[in-house]
Amino acid sequence: EVEKKILDSTVLVHGGISQDVGPILEMVTIKYLLKFEEEWTARLKGIGLFDKIVSALTSGDMKEFGRLTTEDWETSIQKVIPWVNNSFTSDLITRVKEEFGENYWGFLMLGGMSGGGMAFMVDPKIRDTFRKRILEIMLELKHKHNSSLPFIIDPVTYDFKLNHEGITSELLTGLEAVMPEMQTTYPSVSPLIKGRVNLNPPLTRGESGGSKEIDENEIKNRYGFDARSHDHIKSLLKSGHIGLSKNRLPHTSIIEDIKYGEIIHFENENCDPDHFAKGMDSLKQNEMAVITLAGGLGSRWTRGAAVVKPINPFINIEGRYRTFIELHLAKSRKTGDLSGCRIPHVFTTSYLTHNAITEYLENFDYFGYKEGLYLSPAKSIGRRVYPMERDLRFFWEEQLQQKLDDNIQKVQDNIHTALIEWAKLKGEGEDYDENRSILRFNPPGHWYEIPNLLKNGILARMLRDNPGLKYLLCHNIDTLGANIDPAILGTHIEGRNCLTFEVTPRRIEDTGGGLAKIDGQIRLVEGLALPSEEDEYRLSYYNTLTNWITIDSLLKFFGISREMLLDADTPEKMTKILDAIHDVE
Repeated sequence: EVEKKILDSTVLVHGGISQDVGPILEMVTIKYLLKFEEEWTARLKGIGLFDKIVSALTSGDMKEFGRLTTEDWETSIQKVIPWVNNSFTSDLITRVKEEFGENYWGFLMLGGMSGGGMAFMVDPKIRDTFRKRILEIMLELKHKHNSSLPFIIDPVTYDFKLNHEGITSELLTGLEAVMPEMQTTYPSVSPLIKGRVNLNPPLTRGESGGSKEIDENEIKNRYGFDARSHDHIKSLLKSGHIGLSKNRLPHTSIIEDIKYGEIIHFENENCDPDHFAKGMDSLKQNEMAVITLAGGLGSRWTRGAAVVKPINPFINIEGRYRTFIELHLAKSRKTGDLSGCRIPHVFTTSYLTHNAITEYLENFDYFGYKEGLYLSPAKSIGRRVYPMERDLRFFWEEQLQQKLDDNIQKVQDNIHTALIEWAKLKGEGEDYDENRSILRFNPPGHWYEIPNLLKNGILARMLRDNPGLKYLLCHNIDTLGANIDPAILGTHIEGRNCLTFEVTPRRIEDTGGGLAKIDGQIRLVEGLALPSEEDEYRLSYYNTLTNWITIDSLLKFFGISREMLLDADTPEKMTKILDAIHDVE
């Protein structure tokens, strides 16, 4: 009887999301070891709820069971591990609560985080209706969040029974040795959702009845492939002028940490009042704009999930999940309210993120910031090439060496030999021509984002819309601390610099380079450029990549004037700008 109550009241689903739960487990461990007060109190509450949950389950009181698991989810689990929840699961629970009211009894998370395996407890009389409807809702929400959360499958509902025997197996032979049938049809998506969501993935074009991946030539034409620059890089690579080992500073380099007095400090928001006043005056004159780099998929940030990071709803603020784009626009809005001028804000995109970001902004009505918001589509795209043998060998030699079993070592050596032979057979440094067209290209990197503003006409448009524009604040999408601080702006103006970079005190987990004195000269240096790993741990400051730019000084560096940029209304005039950028590249 108890088993029947469990089966009649429980709907088991998988939301389709799959993500590395390593950070979740790490967070649990840290909070357990350090015993933060709020989290420890929540843990004790969860322990107290556990016996009640077991009692309700064994007695078959599924309404009470659902109430208790929901209480555990809301007041214990999420307090200890905020990352277990996400906007998909939050929206899903809200939708079913509103739609089924008192007949909805509760939620149970299964696994390391929500969005994957989940269970819902409902009144048995609506279980079949609920099971059908929740699949429709999950599919609608998947289409809503498809670019911003790591879905690997369409959501599903499960047929299930309680297993009283543990793990068993049965050998099927003859005609019985077939795979079980699987459901291949799904409810249609709501017309409302269909109309608002572009279901075509990046690098596709719509066709009647579906979408078709565009070919290599169309990718090159659409996204600004520069054959001249590409051939130049290939020639440098093949000749040995560039490569992994060439990125490394000589072992004879003298690498020192910089002294406290060699940079300007803004600890505890201490600043020069004159610099603050100069920065505020510049803001009031509408001389400032923000450039947010938003072209990446965030595969490192999500540990391989590869979502469109700018629109990932990663944090819950005041009961609603917010994205990086929403937070950065909120900061620009606040600065505009402070200065009395709308701050122009640019999001640079790539062929991997542009469509998703455009659609996201349209769906949320640009968060009330349509006037003054610009998207800078990529006009540069990288073409992958086959590796050089010397780079493969350098990479393997730089990896941590571990003494392996003889047989394992032979396998590894054979793999390395096979990769080298493959590169030689295909042509070291030649264009990679295997796999799908989309996988032969890549966004080229941060340096190209500012030149893209010159190539795609966005900077010229900004200058026409804001004739007094003089300065830019450029930062990564996930640098949430970046903001237009009037004192730092005033310091940049007072220094008459082309570029001013912000650095931050380095934490032990910050790797990838920083601020150093190399042979007596202060410079930002990449981690891979340092001769040894120990060199990086001696550096006190980490590079945030947040930088302040004086527009006219940067244009002068490229050999371009403001007038040239504003007057580039013909292919011939634009060619002069492209040639100037190419010379710098």
